[in-house]
Amino acid sequence: MVQLLVLPLLFCHFLMEFLPLKRYFFFTPFSALNITAEGCSSYTFPRLMGPGKAAEILMFNKKVTAREALKLGLVTEVIPDANFPEDVWPKIYDMAKLPLNSLVYSKALMRNIHKDILHQVNIEECKRVAERLIAAYQPGREDYQEFVDNNW
Repeated sequence: MVQLLVLPLLFCHFLMEFLPLKRYFFFTPFSALNITAEGCSSYTFPRLMGPGKAAEILMFNKKVTAREALKLGLVTEVIPDANFPEDVWPKIYDMAKLPLNSLVYSKALMRNIHKDILHQVNIEECKRVAERLIAAYQPGREDYQEFVDNNW
């Protein structure tokens, strides 16, 4: 099965991904990789799904299916592959007909209230990720490469 996942416009750019339902999942293995959250997820995830679920995903490596991602607000729609072409192309054409400036300005209005905090969160996350990556590549960290080799 193939899924269409459309991320909310509030915190991220419009993005579509086509994922086979049974084989793929959303996964943030930060702690398993001995790094920390990145991509402003330490700010956005608790606001989207609450602090408990955010911790489960960001800190405890919970894998999230397409249907769970829909419930959590990570995506706005899930479309099975059986209906994929018939369902997705009309949606894309309808979106493409909308006035570009209206979309751009509406998105800016929704995002700009968070812009300063997102920049600060990103800076702090980048510092921690860099710190953890440096620590991960110290001698004696063969378990890190083993995890990467076994999971990708």
